[in-house]
Amino acid sequence: MKYKNMIFLCRTCGKDITYKPSNRRVFCNSECCNIWKIKTRQGFKSETRQCLECKKDFQCKPHEKNIFCGSSCSAKHTNRDRINNRPEVFKKTSESCKTAYLKGKMWGLRKGIDVAKKNKKTVNKICPVCGKNYIISQCQENHGYKKYCSKECSRKRPGQGGYHPGSVRNFKSGWYNSPIAGEVWMDSSYEFIVAEYLDEKKYAWTKNTKGFPYRKIEDGIERAANYVPDFYIKDLDLWVETKGYFVENDQRKLDAFPHKIKLITKKTIYDKSSWGF
Repeated sequence: MKYKNMIFLCRTCGKDITYKPSNRRVFCNSECCNIWKIKTRQGFKSETRQCLECKKDFQCKPHEKNIFCGSSCSAKHTNRDRINNRPEVFKKTSESCKTAYLKGKMWGLRKGIDVAKKNKKTVNKICPVCGKNYIISQCQENHGYKKYCSKECSRKRPGQGGYHPGSVRNFKSGWYNSPIAGEVWMDSSYEFIVAEYLDEKKYAWTKNTKGFPYRKIEDGIERAANYVPDFYIKDLDLWVETKGYFVENDQRKLDAFPHKIKLITKKTIYDKSSWGF
């Protein structure tokens, strides 16, 4: 055997993986591979460069070829170069964009509003939930978009999710009518079960929308983010979070959270006696 006398060790944890010589692997599993990638990315030191357009200093990695601090400076520099040094190219590009715009082939407006609506080609519709009149573009009508006047009405449409006893699956969203908190939108079946339990206990609770700052790791870089727990129980001054799968950033959320919080996971969702409130 070619690799019989060779020893293969995982680069991250040092585990002996000689029993898989034919794969020529350097990691024992994908988790070790991801940890090694994150560590090597964090090892890169940032350097300071000067933006070619605005002359401001910005940070980047040594292996990156950035010469602008952002996309806006890059676009300004490119457009000025087209106008000053290559007017024939700029003119040709402008004419082709204008032609495509008039034909309705470009979608450049925000929030899904297309060229047809820009040219006043609209359709009057009636929301099937609230009966309100609203206007959409002809193109949106052709593609079957905007069947409801708002996101709230879309959530209230018939057959839109809900809690099914005995079923705990992710992304079973829907409205929940609580005698205490009123009509509340739930994002998962876990939240339905907790809301039903809080009503049984007659706690004064609300569905939380307030965010708390914390630092998360994304692509090996630490970034600022907001953590929004699921529930707040006013009677107990307790925050509740439901979680199906627990990852590294979830632990960072809990460590940075300044108040008392209870975590309900996939393992304890049925065992209500272990919740402790």
